[in-house]
Amino acid sequence: MSELDRILAAAQALAKAGRLAEAEVQVDGVIRRAPRDGRAHRLKGLIRQQAGDAAAALASFDKALALNPDDPVTWSGRGVALQALGRPLDALESFDRALALKPDAGLTLYNRGQTLAALRRYGPALESYDRALALQPGLDDARFRRGLIALLLGRFDEGWRDYDARWDIAAQARHGMGTVTPELATRLTRRISAADLIGREVLVLSEQGVGDQIMFASMIPDLARVARQVTLACEPRLTRLFAQSFPDVSVVDARAPLTGVRPDLIVAAGDLGHAFRPRREDFPGLPYLAPRPEVTEAWRARLGGGSIRRIGLSWRGGMAHTNGEGRSLTLDQLTPLLDLDGVEFVSLQYGDVSEEVARFNAGRPNPIRLFPRAEIDDFEALAGLVGALDRVVSVQTALVHLCGAIGAPCLTLIPASPEWRYGATGATMPWYGSVALARQDNEATWAPVIDRIVQEIRSHA
Repeated sequence: MSELDRILAAAQALAKAGRLAEAEVQVDGVIRRAPRDGRAHRLKGLIRQQAGDAAAALASFDKALALNPDDPVTWSGRGVALQALGRPLDALESFDRALALKPDAGLTLYNRGQTLAALRRYGPALESYDRALALQPGLDDARFRRGLIALLLGRFDEGWRDYDARWDIAAQARHGMGTVTPELATRLTRRISAADLIGREVLVLSEQGVGDQIMFASMIPDLARVARQVTLACEPRLTRLFAQSFPDVSVVDARAPLTGVRPDLIVAAGDLGHAFRPRREDFPGLPYLAPRPEVTEAWRARLGGGSIRRIGLSWRGGMAHTNGEGRSLTLDQLTPLLDLDGVEFVSLQYGDVSEEVARFNAGRPNPIRLFPRAEIDDFEALAGLVGALDRVVSVQTALVHLCGAIGAPCLTLIPASPEWRYGATGATMPWYGSVALARQDNEATWAPVIDRIVQEIRSHA
């Protein structure tokens, strides 16, 4: 092994250990000494990719391919960079070039499936995941992503089976999800059936975001009908609403020690889908949460009477890793809606948006009404406010799940590439009967969606 080979091997080991800055120093030294070494440019691309700099990674991969155009690893890395930069068609071309050179690359097939899913080519994406798993049966990410597409397409039985793979993905097993800590994840009973739950004492761990915790709670009544005892551990902001709605269930704060709870089985809330929602017709779509009546009545009194219609509004949802940008709007974009006569809009947006709303309200004859964040942070309080409104308009966020769970009418703005919970097509979602979906078309623009919602509200004046 030459000296440059040893340096590149050491840099690769540093990168694998997460010591990216040190690894890049080593690689840059090789590039200065041997600028036509394609391996060094490829490794620099992989390091920059690991650091989250897709543009720099792409530049390095292109330099590597100029020197060695027949390297499948570089083509595959280039595809990942292009996908991160929002260029899925170019990414797909790179993955196909990589597979032409190395057809049995399971990871490349997985990444190709990711790109096809982003392009909403769900059939080919499933085929790509199938091929990846045939080559690498332990590729848990591919199994999980395959499950998400099956769920998106309404193929629930097969979707739930693959959805279970989320507990095998290394990053999630290391950090946990929602109330499921890494230690509790090792104690989960997985792939559970309804028969397994009969007469048992069950601890249910809510998982993932608040919206998921609300959505999966729709199966708690099913579980309570067959289990001897149910304890539900959830996010603190949900405890009052869940305790009010499930009087036969012990609802506990998931952040508090689970002392005195000695269940026969510990299950994750999402895993109840395999037991209770294997088919589309198994979704009742009925309300299952309700705040105390006095909470709703207090909000009605506070909102005031009159003939004016009051509509709740949420315009921003998600985070960077959950396509927050693609599913969010600005208040300016919503102006055709917010200019409707005879309507008072009430902010239900999570977080501190007081400055944003104040800027938008300046000089407007019909300002958005805003309550202090602390007054609607608890979900029973928020559910009471939602129940006192005429309807809600929202992007994909936990508010949609809350509306559906309490049976409040909600018009939801859906991006062209929706989260699996909302389905690939259609004007409704299986989980809730009161939620209507207004979807982007292939142009992925919001203006036509907003126009449809404006017309819907006008038609119900």
